[in-house]
Amino acid sequence: MSKLDYWRDCLAESFDEAGVTVTAEQLDLIAGNVDGASSEYGSYSYQPSDPMLGEISRLEKALKAERNKVGCGRCGGSGREQYYAGSWAVDTQCGSCHGEGKVAA
Repeated sequence: MSKLDYWRDCLAESFDEAGVTVTAEQLDLIAGNVDGASSEYGSYSYQPSDPMLGEISRLEKALKAERNKVGCGRCGGSGREQYYAGSWAVDTQCGSCHGEGKVAA
């Protein structure tokens, strides 16, 4: 039995149960349409993954990494380093934490 025959039999039975009268030509046409539609079902029911799920995962990882940071020992958590070069006072961004005041644990 072909798929078209299957749809024709199913539809004929459904029409009989519903009290609907159709000609053989109408039944063939409807069965052909149902067969064509059923073969395309997968392309219409496809739902791409939600891009927000990837973004949420990325943000959760970033938050976990941020929570695991500890205060920078080099600058004492200020993010700045101060030192004297002769008579000059130098204030610069910390080389260890790059001005964040925290480093990965």
